[in-house]
Formats: sequence, C-alpha cells, structure tokens
Amino acid sequence: MKRLYLLIFCLNVLSAGHAQTVINNTLGADLAWYPSNHAGYKCTGFAPIDFSTVPKEDLGPLLDDGRDLGKQGYEGIVRFIHSVKMPFLQGSGVFTEGNNLEVQLVGDVSPVTAGAGVKTILTPAAFVSLDASLYAGSGWSLAGLNGLAVNTLNDPYSPVPLGGLYLKTETGISFKFDLSAVIPGDWTHVVTVYRPALEYQLNTAAAEDEPWQWQADQGENFNGWNWLQTFFIGYQTPELRKFDTVGVAVETEQRVTRREDSTMDEGGWGSDFMKVNIAPVAVVELKEGHKLTIQFQFARERDYTDATVGNESFLNRSVDSENPSYWYFRRIAFSYRMVL
Repeated sequence: MKRLYLLIFCLNVLSAGHAQTVINNTLGADLAWYPSNHAGYKCTGFAPIDFSTVPKEDLGPLLDDGRDLGKQGYEGIVRFIHSVKMPFLQGSGVFTEGNNLEVQLVGDVSPVTAGAGVKTILTPAAFVSLDASLYAGSGWSLAGLNGLAVNTLNDPYSPVPLGGLYLKTETGISFKFDLSAVIPGDWTHVVTVYRPALEYQLNTAAAEDEPWQWQADQGENFNGWNWLQTFFIGYQTPELRKFDTVGVAVETEQRVTRREDSTMDEGGWGSDFMKVNIAPVAVVELKEGHKLTIQFQFARERDYTDATVGNESFLNRSVDSENPSYWYFRRIAFSYRMVL
C-alpha cells in the first residue's frame, strides 16, 4: 500500500509541471432495479416479468431446503475516482497525437460491501487502449443480503462478514472505431468498441472447490479465471446533443477455471454456460460535468428442469437438455457521474 501511495504521489508531482496533464475527481452512484420472474419455470424462450410467488412447497421433492421463485431486487453503490491522465508516447500523426497514460484510484461502498482499487489505462494509438486493474474489498450482511458469503452444498449462502477479502484483477484491450474520422460530418458519428478481457477473482474465505457470493449475487463464483467480452455500437446525431451516446451494449462472461465441472451436455448445472447481456444504452449529459447513463438490460440464463429449479443450491440443479437457455428482462440501471 505504501508503494501505491508513492506511485500516486510521484504521478501528481510529475503531472503538476506538465500543461497537458489532466487531474479529475469524480463522484458517482449506481442504482438498479431487478424485476421478478420465475427463473424459467414452466416457460420456454422468454420468461416474462411476474411478481407472483411460486412457493418451494409446490416445486416437488427437493434435494435441499429449497427456494421460492419470484423475487425482485435492488442494487446501489457509491464510487469515487481520482484520475491522473498524462501524455505518453505522443506523436504528430492523427493516430498518435492523443496518446496518453491514465491512472485511476477507485473507492466504493454499498450497503453490504466496501472496497478500493487501482486501474491503469494506456492508449498507444487512437484506435486501441490497454487496461489493467486490481481491486480488493470485503463485505458484511444486512437485511438478509450478504456482501461476502460461502455458498457450499451443505450450507448455502453462509455469510462470512468481514471474514475474508474479495480480490479481483482484470486485464483487457479495447479496439475503438469512429466513422466520423473516415467520413467527416455531423451525421456520421458512429462509434464501435470491442473489449476482450481476462479476469481473476478470489475469495480468501473460500476453499479452492467452494463456490461463493459477492455483493448479494447468485453465489456461483469460484476462485479462478473468467473470460469477458464487451461490444458496443453507438450513434449521435445533431438533433440529440443532450445525448452523449445512444447505442447498444453486448456483454458476455464465461468460465475458464472449473469450466468442465458440471457441463450442460452431461446434465449438470451448466459450468460451461456463457452468460449474455444485451442492453440499449443512453448517456445523457445533464449539464457540464454531470452525466447519467441509463440501461434496459436483457439477459440469457440457464433453463433448469422444472424438477430441480426449486433447489436452493445451484449445485443441485440440472439444465434442461431440450431447452438449455431462456431470455428475460434483467434490470433497469442508472449510473450518475459528477466531476468534482
């Protein structure tokens, strides 16, 4: 930690003497609402929003204590970012004149977690950037929500309040293209971004073969690697100046570690399943230095058999081989950022 403070101190000292260096402090809040559905029970294709409850007693003989189907959820987190962006390996050409190095210090707090991290973004050319980050946090339990828990077969969702650390490191590369750079004009501002990334997650309170929960998620995490992809296409017209960006984002997540534990082809819980999220996105510039991002996100999820979907532990569920997946409306998300 002392080395981290020394690094940030040196960056600030060096940047203070450079006219093109930009230092920003940003405060943000992320809020989301997750509507209720029945987790694919007795449906194929698309699971509609349904606020009724299917009690576990109606879901047949179960292998554990079971779960009721149909529950909405909420999410909230406040985040502070201190960033230092400085020119780095700049050239005189159109592809290198904006080259820079950005270092961000990030801190966040939610009702059940708190954490901090550092992220470095290197832009060696206008169409590509490299990023690497390290994050550490811990959690507690509040009102039935677990910030950090171990989710074993014999003891599902067992909280470990401040009993361990959540650690995550991620490395990615972003390829960016703006059509207006090739065809100048107000009506040609089409932007595309593709970012593949490799992520490693660790819960120090969990054994190597134990699943765990972070920030009240589904509790299906394992210590190990995940493969992530993000694709975004956006468009801005002269008539929508208040909209910084309007577009569609597609995100995928797939296991690398423990991918073969319980595959769909073997009638397991789907350790090899690739999650897919698709969301129309609008970034609204409320006023200078104030932006609001709005998402309406749809997701693809495993379609468990009706006989096993009611089990509390995902390790006791089996993917329906005839209909292995379904789509549903996942959440409405708001992300507000204010430059201080």
